[in-house]
Amino acid sequence: MLLLWKKYSYAIILLVLSFILGFFMILQLEDHSKDYEHITVSEGQTLWEIADMYKIKNGMSHTEFIKWVQDENGLGSTDIKEGQSIVIPIKIKDKVENVQQLASDAK
Repeated sequence: MLLLWKKYSYAIILLVLSFILGFFMILQLEDHSKDYEHITVSEGQTLWEIADMYKIKNGMSHTEFIKWVQDENGLGSTDIKEGQSIVIPIKIKDKVENVQQLASDAK
């Protein structure tokens, strides 16, 4: 065993580090879209209009919002269709907090 370690120690260390790095990369690829709000596109809606509707909640510019939506939804352009479900950069947690705030304001 000692002879094996002396002969292949660098290869063994490289292999172990590769597995550890691969494991952490897989964790990073986890689907985070479940953390964000999903909306269904209405007739005639554009990404610009959706960005305008949610600009107060996310603090992004229209361009940043549209780029994020394109990247997260795999859109090659800004074209979206009626009935299409898209993920938008509004955390579900933030939506729940807004509803709770509105409910407490109503008391």
